[in-house]
Amino acid sequence: ADGASENADELYKLASSVNWSTHMNAHGCLAVDFSGTNHEIRNTQFGAVKVKDAIVDQFSALFESRPNVEKDHPDIRINVRLKGKYATIYLDVVGGNLHSRGYRQFTGEAPLKEHLAYGLLVRSGWTQEPSKALHDPMCGSGTILIEAAMVRANIAPGLLRGFWGFERWKQHQPKIWQALKSKAKTKADKGKEEANALG
Repeated sequence: ADGASENADELYKLASSVNWSTHMNAHGCLAVDFSGTNHEIRNTQFGAVKVKDAIVDQFSALFESRPNVEKDHPDIRINVRLKGKYATIYLDVVGGNLHSRGYRQFTGEAPLKEHLAYGLLVRSGWTQEPSKALHDPMCGSGTILIEAAMVRANIAPGLLRGFWGFERWKQHQPKIWQALKSKAKTKADKGKEEANALG
């Protein structure tokens, strides 16, 4: 949803305009991330609480039950962006940084983000000819080489991620998602075999 949110009442009204029961269950859990301020809403935490209040009040009125707040692993994460007199409310269907591929457990002091490493590979032209030799000039945690190996083995970005934000969303279609994951895994298995055969 998006609309006027010059003050707390307008923000609450905007958040209340969404039919939240189509996105989550009354006994579920949510998190609200809020960014932006204006003359009336001067604190992001205050803005997040107003949106959360609108959501739980709607559930309480309809079902006499309300979702809980869970910051780490909510069923749905709601992002609110306030700019001047207007706010936009989004659902976070990723559930974390999109650049996280799922293979990195630890990082150094200044790790190269996975999507940037992939972008460097594309820009260098290597992804057009992945059979060519590749030199990693960074010599850091190996992100460029890991991304290159994933390209060479046809491993889809995010295939190794353990969780996506849409998996507990009420409108998620698990059968379609599982079919897509299965197809990607089959391609990756074949790609790994082919890459191993080349040495």
